[in-house]
Amino acid sequence: MNGIEILKSRYKLILGYTGVILLGISLAMLTPLLTIPFFPYKKIEIFSFIATSFFTAIIGFYFKKFVDKETNVTMSIQEGGIVVLLSWITTLVLSVLPFVVSGQLNFVQAMFEVVSGLSVIDVRETTHMILLWRSVMQFLGGVGLVVIMLSAIIGPHGVGLYNAEARSDKLVPNIRKTTKMIMIIYVSYIVGGIILYVLAGMPMFDAINHSIAAVSTGGFSTKYESIGYYNSTTIEFITIILMVLGTINFAAHAILWRGRIKDFLRIGEFKTMLFMFSLSIPLTLFFTTKDMFENLSKSVRVAVFEIISAVSTTGFSTGGYND
Repeated sequence: MNGIEILKSRYKLILGYTGVILLGISLAMLTPLLTIPFFPYKKIEIFSFIATSFFTAIIGFYFKKFVDKETNVTMSIQEGGIVVLLSWITTLVLSVLPFVVSGQLNFVQAMFEVVSGLSVIDVRETTHMILLWRSVMQFLGGVGLVVIMLSAIIGPHGVGLYNAEARSDKLVPNIRKTTKMIMIIYVSYIVGGIILYVLAGMPMFDAINHSIAAVSTGGFSTKYESIGYYNSTTIEFITIILMVLGTINFAAHAILWRGRIKDFLRIGEFKTMLFMFSLSIPLTLFFTTKDMFENLSKSVRVAVFEIISAVSTTGFSTGGYND
């Protein structure tokens, strides 16, 4: 095999696994349709997700045919980086389409909504389907788009792809088992959060969205007032736990899951985060929130929640920022 043929085979490998990832994304685009039995929608809103999913699947199948499964080669980190780059760019552009086709946003607004942790839509006037799609995108981003697909495509090609996603936290020696463990941990926290939210009185749809947004540290809420809408100490406490869990890397979570609590508490990342909390919360309470509320307990609640939300980069809020 000459140099040109080798180069072509590497390009086919890259395009093939980009296609596999896009096929996974096309399935993710159908998840908002699960809300159809529970909420009324216009036909164009339903069509926007079906058409976008179908279009993404066509692209995925076209790229996937380039994969030569009989070729026993290892994907390098550089090649994995190209797959990650192509997958993210393509996914970003395709994720815009439901917003645009349904008439919710124009292309620039939709692109901002997709790539940013901030939002340009008014959740009071947005359909539940779009709200769930935002949460699905946060889920994909929180666990790592490529990591989600790795269990399906990992093999002799997977090492470079895993590393290119900036995943050095190998929880077990086998990368396939590592990706599965990451998904188990991530999904378990989300499901646990949903259950706790519902028990605390939050509606199921809100619980699903807020749990995903908290663990992924994305912070998109279904309420205009964010977590402050519920005015519940219990819901705020649940959200704090989920935000902290979402901030810690998966290798640390693996230690915690194995019951090695002392080892977990000695991790520098966790100790640094606690130090930031212990320093920032009293300062915020003393200089800001104690003068905002007559009730000291409310001042403490706001200071604790806002600082943890900020340090975790989640962005949930229990009050306005005008003061």
